[in-house]
Amino acid sequence: MKTRTLMLSLAGGCAVAALASAASADPPGLVGRVSHVEGQVSFLPPGEDFWTDATRNFPVTPGESFWTNDAGRVELQIGPIEARLDSESELDVLALDYGQTRFALPQGSLDLRLWRVPRGGVSIATPAGDVRIDQAGAYRIDVGAPEADGDYPPVEVTVFQGEAEVPTAYGFSPVDEGEAALIYAGYDPSYDDAQDAAIDDWARSREAREHWGRQAAYSDALTGYDDLATYGDFADTPDYGTVWFPRSVPADWAPYRYGHWAYVQPWGWTWIDDQSWGFAPFHYGRWARIGARWGWVPGRAAAEPVYAPALVAFVGGRGWNISFGVSGSAEAVGWVPLAPDEVYRPNYQVSQAYVRQVNINNVRQTTINNIQVNTVVNVTQYRNAPAATVVRSDAFAHGAPVRQTAVSAPLAVLARAPAVTVATAPPPTREARGGAPARPLGGPAGGQGAGL
Repeated sequence: MKTRTLMLSLAGGCAVAALASAASADPPGLVGRVSHVEGQVSFLPPGEDFWTDATRNFPVTPGESFWTNDAGRVELQIGPIEARLDSESELDVLALDYGQTRFALPQGSLDLRLWRVPRGGVSIATPAGDVRIDQAGAYRIDVGAPEADGDYPPVEVTVFQGEAEVPTAYGFSPVDEGEAALIYAGYDPSYDDAQDAAIDDWARSREAREHWGRQAAYSDALTGYDDLATYGDFADTPDYGTVWFPRSVPADWAPYRYGHWAYVQPWGWTWIDDQSWGFAPFHYGRWARIGARWGWVPGRAAAEPVYAPALVAFVGGRGWNISFGVSGSAEAVGWVPLAPDEVYRPNYQVSQAYVRQVNINNVRQTTINNIQVNTVVNVTQYRNAPAATVVRSDAFAHGAPVRQTAVSAPLAVLARAPAVTVATAPPPTREARGGAPARPLGGPAGGQGAGL
């Protein structure tokens, strides 16, 4: 695990100012995810001062940093962007939302694939200045380690497909397809032919494994959507239109049960799923029980869908105690997956406009027009209430694996549970703020043999 501080704070003052202003604004609508990790990859969570291990399906959002050790590599997906870091590389996420995508690369190699250019393009801060990308394509940026005197070797920008812009003494200069530019801070670049590196071979092999079975009607800004065709099947249904059904899940599988909770700024409690495909279906859309199977209903297509930390209704928290069988009574937290047309009510600070936008693709317009965020809904009124999951509050707060501590909850018990508020939610521990799943904290193994 990485314990050192950041080697270089490129545009650090701007990033701090942006994060400070974001504290009083709505959270970003565009969020990426850690889609693949090899070897040891360290991660600085947003708003935290400690490094931890990067884990699959953790959200990628402003204020995060990643570091790969000498045998580590990591892949990040952000809508139509795939960013892959080679070993001994650092990537800082300076700004990320619709209309702004900005990274910093203080050291190492970054392979970028833009299947589509996001609004506002992509910029990467380097020791030699900003690199700008406004075309779809494949790119690599290399930043060598600083010399003993603190000076940096030239930055190299390679364009395999598309076109990039690199800084010169008087502005910016294009780098065409098939070219590589060497950039010296304050000087004009020099050019050579593009050459593959090991990270490019790895990136292409990762792309070859992916199944780009994208449903044409849906936006590629919906992070993680491309995985679904590999791990499930899309089908038309009379009640919900297009629905995705996962394959090869356990018999007792239910949404938001195989994974753990992490505390991610600025949203708060966020679901981290165990499945490799487990990002899009838990941060967009709704779940429905259709016959004997669970199906994910993506809802209406949107060019810029709004990410949510978990589309559930929470109950319990501080002051709600239930029996965990032989483990005795303890404070508990439960949640119910939202079904189509059920309103998601954020328990983090947002505007009324945000509430509308985060619901608009999955809730009827008439319902949207009458949303009352503070309305208390008894959890048994939700259609998926029979699939509620309940865990001890201390296990929840530590980010423990849910399946190993979960119990089933009779509807009569759920009916007496209060809705979780900011005041009654379990305070996050360091483990939960770090994102990696903690070991189970007592409770019934596998949820068996426990009564409520």
